Amino acid sequence: SEKITANNLTIKGNSIITVLPEKILSLTIPNITVNFGSSISADYKGYGVNQGPGVSSENSIGASYGGISSGGTNYSSIYGSATNPTDLGSGGSYGRGGGSIKIIASNFLENNGKISADGNSSASGGSINIKANNITGSGKIVAGGGGLTFGSYFKSPGGGGRIALYYQTS
Repeated sequence: SEKITANNLTIKGNSIITVLPEKILSLTIPNITVNFGSSISADYKGYGVNQGPGVSSENSIGASYGGISSGGTNYSSIYGSATNPTDLGSGGSYGRGGGSIKIIASNFLENNGKISADGNSSASGGSINIKANNITGSGKIVAGGGGLTFGSYFKSPGGGGRIALYYQTS
């Protein structure tokens, strides 16, 4: 786990905070602001190609995590906690799964940018786990599975990841 602690964090100027592959990005900061165009990202930072508990035994089927891949017959099982997600997304045939982000903001999280843990081609999305007193903003929070194709190869998409939001006001 890579842990960042501070009193205030503002991400601006199209900046990105990210994490190393197969690590959890843990932010314990009372006040976090993600400005428009900036992001907190664990995209493609989960399990490697064909790695993780959500890999299917059928090569053309995308990996699973919070949701299963569509298409084929040899689905793998979903895994991890729906209420306290911290697992990495599983890798697909051609891409890494989504990573894991944990945010604890004792005062506020203002997201006008993007917080994401997307999976790459045919990989599953990862985890986003947010606990904040107040959540505001018009930004996105996404843990999507990877797409249908890689180059000219058709693969089924990866399953979605898991997102948990706990807050007092929004």
